[in-house]
Amino acid sequence: MPDINSSIRIQQELRKNNPFMSSASAMPWDNNTPDLEQLNRPVSEEIEQLILYKRRNPSVPVAGLILGEPGSGKTHMLTRILRKLRKHDKYSIFVTVKTFVNSETVTYNLLSEIFLSLRQHHSSETKSQFDMLVNEIFETYKERMENEGFSSASITSSDAKKYLAQAMPGIDKNVLKCLMLYRSTSDKDIKWQILEWLSSGLDDEDSHDLGLPFRDVDSMTDAKREEEASKILFSLGLLLAYAHVPMIICFDQLDGMKDKELISAWGNMISMLMNDLSGVLPLCFVKFATWSSVITPALDPSVIQRLNLHTMRMKECSLAQEKLLIHERVAEAFKGSNSEEKYYWLITRLEKILKPGFSPRMVIELANKEIFKDDDILPDPDVDKDKSEIFKTIQNVYKEECSKIKSQPLSWPPNVNQLAIALEVWLSSHEGFEVTRYTDKRLLKIRAKYKAKEFAFYIVISKIAYLPIGALKQGKKLLEDSPDIQCFYISEREIKPKAPKSYACMMEFKNSGGHVILDEDTRSEWYGLFLLVSRIDNGDVDLLLDSGNRTATRDDIKEFVKTLTLINIDIEPAKKKSSKPVVLPVKPDVLGRALLDILNDSPMQIMAVVKVIEFLSDKKGIKISEVELEAFVKANPNVFKLFTSQNDELLIGLVNK
Repeated sequence: MPDINSSIRIQQELRKNNPFMSSASAMPWDNNTPDLEQLNRPVSEEIEQLILYKRRNPSVPVAGLILGEPGSGKTHMLTRILRKLRKHDKYSIFVTVKTFVNSETVTYNLLSEIFLSLRQHHSSETKSQFDMLVNEIFETYKERMENEGFSSASITSSDAKKYLAQAMPGIDKNVLKCLMLYRSTSDKDIKWQILEWLSSGLDDEDSHDLGLPFRDVDSMTDAKREEEASKILFSLGLLLAYAHVPMIICFDQLDGMKDKELISAWGNMISMLMNDLSGVLPLCFVKFATWSSVITPALDPSVIQRLNLHTMRMKECSLAQEKLLIHERVAEAFKGSNSEEKYYWLITRLEKILKPGFSPRMVIELANKEIFKDDDILPDPDVDKDKSEIFKTIQNVYKEECSKIKSQPLSWPPNVNQLAIALEVWLSSHEGFEVTRYTDKRLLKIRAKYKAKEFAFYIVISKIAYLPIGALKQGKKLLEDSPDIQCFYISEREIKPKAPKSYACMMEFKNSGGHVILDEDTRSEWYGLFLLVSRIDNGDVDLLLDSGNRTATRDDIKEFVKTLTLINIDIEPAKKKSSKPVVLPVKPDVLGRALLDILNDSPMQIMAVVKVIEFLSDKKGIKISEVELEAFVKANPNVFKLFTSQNDELLIGLVNK
């Protein structure tokens, strides 16, 4: 047993280079964390056999259903399969699909997700998945030409295009043209434009430069958009089958689908993938309870029957596997740096906590919590430990999701439904908000009421310069007709002076009192909130509490979400303005530093105004009234924030960045 000084040193070293900082795995192609190969080996072997079967028989309908709890090691398992296949030169494409939220656009959303994954580079390769697919297609073409007695070097591009069209009856001529264009260029910008045209459309000028027809996806009806997406997916399936390259589409976060129409639309899409798209292998990951009681009743029996043919169950860890997981992570993080003493220190502290049946994620989270546990600090009787732990857990998950978006912004393209969900959740975290959503062709509109105040939000995602004008004009008219309403235009598309009509409308909208928000710096906060909600809805966030471990719910995130500043609006009831300006009792910088010290020492970086005033007096020697403190906080909105708790207690917190 290490002495006190050694124990402190070991704990500090683990905190500095923490092997358990995050329980969320990266995508399969980027995942390099230590793996338990023995865990769920039968499942990984069956999936591997399905992939090999699909390679040999691309036109045979097949799919896999994997039942298991969140955090059971899905990503590690897929990484293991991917590495094994690559080792034997059996190329496969892996696609991961995030949550579906709109039953009218599931096929279009799937197409977008597929091309996001096709752009990804596997960690050991310099080319993207789409680059590798194109290479495999033309290697297959050359091999077939040579088998027929032709020299592939003597065949022109026109000949190749004609031959491929004959070899794949029904392939869309523009998809085939994109394939030929992509292969003939080394220009990264042109390759990006080709993939954009295929996935979500391209503006008129860029489409013309490529010699492709203008795909005005933004102006299409949902039905037309679905039809176009199905056509491109069908052609992609033909290309996969031609090259004998299976595409494994992993559907995760299915537990968040509650709406019967959405589940039914998803089921129809799975049927299309199995029956109409050669070369595609859908893998559906879901909890057993969700599958049996929520999803199955809303699906067509033929889809259920097909998925039940290859149903697999993920198992939880044995106690020996839990200890091995901890050992391997510590050993990987501290190669040659006394890893055994660190493992012994940690496993000794976890001895009475670990028990058979935990998921790998739960083991990682327990280890992380133990590393940051301070045994020598007496608990504060005024702090609700469970409430503090819930807040910190939700905050860490949110920061983790924001970090993912910031590190790979192209993997999180503009999405109007996701922005709307983030806004609705943020508004609803303040008790008393009444939120209503409307859809108006190219616009998604949200109206809200709060304590006699009214708000309007226009959410627009468009690549076409003239489309936002309609939203801006509607907002301007609304402000003219209802001068007391607060109106916001939300878009990731920056309107610049070189688009004179749109820019003029934007300036008129602003001059009428409207607000234009969302940019590169804030988008991660919006999409990070959507991803936090998705993980919550899918039961993917564990709370390790003194009262017992459980899965987080939407109610648990309200207090944290309330501290975010997605939109800088004053939602508190109006107060009578003082006839005299507030004069602070100390210099603003002195008060600011004192307030930062107090809030940073608070477990949740939040404290009741009454408590803050008491601390300022007792610890900092600053006597200040509630009116003076509120005035200072409101004068510094980038640092501090006032909000009300569920029991109407006025709180001060730090603005989360």
